[in-house]
Amino acid sequence: MKRIICLVVLLALIVPFSAFASTTFNGKVTATETVAVLAPFGGTVSGVSLRKGDVIDIGDHIAQIETTRNYAPQAGTVSGIFAMEGDGAGTVTERYGAVMYIEPENKYKISASTDRSYNASENKFISVGERVFLSCVQDGSHVGQGIVTKVEESDESGNCKYSLEVDAGEFYMGETVAIYRRSDLAAASCIGRGAILKNPAIAITGSGSVLRINVSEGEKIERGENLFETVEGTLDGLYAMDSDIISDVAGVVASIDIANGGSTSKGSAMLTVYPKDSFRIEISVSERELSEISVGDKVYIEFDWDIEGTSRCSGTVESISYVSESENSIAQYKAYIRFEPTDDIRLGMSTVIYMAEEAEDTETNE
Repeated sequence: MKRIICLVVLLALIVPFSAFASTTFNGKVTATETVAVLAPFGGTVSGVSLRKGDVIDIGDHIAQIETTRNYAPQAGTVSGIFAMEGDGAGTVTERYGAVMYIEPENKYKISASTDRSYNASENKFISVGERVFLSCVQDGSHVGQGIVTKVEESDESGNCKYSLEVDAGEFYMGETVAIYRRSDLAAASCIGRGAILKNPAIAITGSGSVLRINVSEGEKIERGENLFETVEGTLDGLYAMDSDIISDVAGVVASIDIANGGSTSKGSAMLTVYPKDSFRIEISVSERELSEISVGDKVYIEFDWDIEGTSRCSGTVESISYVSESENSIAQYKAYIRFEPTDDIRLGMSTVIYMAEEAEDTETNE
C-alpha cells in the first residue's frame, strides 16, 4: 500500500499540471488587425530592405523617398528666401515670384549695339559666347571683360543689338563703354558700345513642397550648389520631415507595397504591419464547452515548441463570438485570448490553453 501511495505522489511531481486539467483548448497565435504605414509625400522610393515576415520596431527605417534637388544656375549671393520648410513652392512663387533669389556674382550686364562699331563688315557679326574686352569711353580708366549672352537680328542698316554679362572689372551704373574683340583695345576690333546696367537677381522657383532648405540668406554660393529640395504633394500642417521614412508602429510586416526605384504618392500604403499589441490566441469553443469559459476568465498558455514549459504565460479571454464558425452538427465559436507576447512568439504558433482555476486546483492538489 505504501508503494502505491509513493508512486502516486511521484507521478504528481513529474507529470505537468496540464495533464490533470480537464478543460483545454487548442489554439494558434494570430493578429486581429493590420496597420498601413502611409507615405507622407510622393516621390521615387529607395532604401527598401524589409521583407514580409520581418519584425520592425518604432523608429526603424522603412524607406527613403528621393527629393527633387534645385541647384544654383550660377554663382552669387542668396539675397532673399521667401519659403520655409513645409511650404508649397508654387504658392510661394505665385506670391513672391520665386522660392528664393540669387544676386549673381557678375553684377553688371551691358545692353549694346554695333551701331558705333569700327567700320568693317566683320564687326557687324556678333556670336553668343564671344569673349570681349571693355573700356569706359569717358577716359578709359575703367576696363574689364565680358561674354556675349544674347544676339538679336540685324536691322535694315546692318546693325544688331546684343547683350553682355560683365565678369571682370568695376564700372559705374549707367556708364557707357566701348566693346572690343582684342585685349589691346585696338580701334579696328571695336564691335560697338553699350551702357552698364545692373544684372538682375535670379529667381529660383520649384514645384511640390519644400522639404529642406540648404542655404541661408546672405550666403555666397557656387554654381551647381544644392539650394533646396522638394517633394511631391503637400506636407501635413506645413510640417517638413526628413526624406527617410521611419516606422511609427511595432509588429510584423504583413506585406510590402513599395519597391526600390518605384514611385509612391502621398497617402499610399508603403507597407502593412500586424501590430504587436494585436497578437491574440485564437481558439475554437464548441457549444458544449461554452459553459466552461467566459469573457474575462484567466487562462494559462503553453506553446507546442516549448517542450519544457518554461515559456508558459497567462492570458485573459477577451471575446467569444456569438456566430458559429462550423457547418457541422456541433456548433463551434471563435474566442480570442489577450496575452503579452515575448520576442519568441511568432504568428501561427500552436498553443494549448488551460483554464486557470482548474490549473490552480491541480497545482494545489499536487
